Amino acid sequence: MSASPQLEDGHVRIATELLLALVCAGLTARQWPIVMVIARKTYGYQKKVDDIGLSQISELTGIAKPHVSVAVRELAARRIITRKVGTFGHILGINKNHLQWLPATKSAPALPPSEGEIIVDDGVTDPVTVTESVTVTESVTEGLPNQYQGGYRIGKAGVTDSVTTIDNPTKENHQKKKSCASQAKRESDDAAPADREDRAMTSKPSKLQDRFDRFYAAYPKKKSRKTAEKAFAELNPDEQLLTAMLAGIERAMTSGNWNDPQFIPYPASWLNAAGWLDEIQTEYSTAERAVIQAFNDALGEQLGHVAETPFVESRAAAIRDFATFSEKPGFVVRFFPWVRNSTTLPPNVGFDFIISRKGYGNITSGQHARREN
Repeated sequence: MSASPQLEDGHVRIATELLLALVCAGLTARQWPIVMVIARKTYGYQKKVDDIGLSQISELTGIAKPHVSVAVRELAARRIITRKVGTFGHILGINKNHLQWLPATKSAPALPPSEGEIIVDDGVTDPVTVTESVTVTESVTEGLPNQYQGGYRIGKAGVTDSVTTIDNPTKENHQKKKSCASQAKRESDDAAPADREDRAMTSKPSKLQDRFDRFYAAYPKKKSRKTAEKAFAELNPDEQLLTAMLAGIERAMTSGNWNDPQFIPYPASWLNAAGWLDEIQTEYSTAERAVIQAFNDALGEQLGHVAETPFVESRAAAIRDFATFSEKPGFVVRFFPWVRNSTTLPPNVGFDFIISRKGYGNITSGQHARREN
């Protein structure tokens, strides 16, 4: 069995200049497929932007939804994509003016100057000039595999050979060439977890432990402490980042989003998803209010009107999920009148049941179809 994609079955038109700019942008392994999905959803349909839900991106890329949320915000922060609130999720598009894009934030320590840089068997191929002989001995590397020593990554423990390099007269010429390959290699976050681990291991344990204790004391769900400690150590936050984390916890607690303990993520999950960056919602969006109004107009007299205040985060999340059940235009506007005219609902059901996956499935499968006498 073989694949045979055909242009006639659909294709994405994208300017070569824009594609090369994306290649040189130093996108991470998570950001790349997300940008490609946005391109598919926009340029693939001759549109500049599209209303795309995080669940759609997660389903198409296989990336967990929390990680999709973080990556989308990172891309928007770098101005590679545009992002604003939409009906089903966010209205996303690629910013064609790549001169406005911001460089990637480097999570790894800066590399030392090229003079004196050592080429060991770690795959580094950038041209360098070294004018002195360097000997790496077992006494230096013993017990510290793959860690930085004095600003240099020296490779595997136990290396005892003398490494000597010679002048490369073509270094300057190579550096003058505009190439994004080495930049993308250096800025890629593929090695970020290892670098974060290195920093965590070399941090003063007392400071790191003190910061974790402060975080854990503030976090409302005390579950899986060891896993949380590991996630915290990988981030190895400084005082500024810890302050942002604590402020994020406070926002989530005062907004009412965490009033129900079941909606509070485990601390490790919150850390891994960069939860302190989440936007706290305090009222229903225009699209969410439109769903509530459509229900009230069609079924409010029969089942009871739904109030728009106070704001309930779990209900808002259910409404956003409900809006993804069908891609047909006008689905939300037509659904509730159809339910009113075509079904006989069981007692005690209401808005929350009808917009749930179970309720929607029961209704559309005919379980509550109106029986004609």
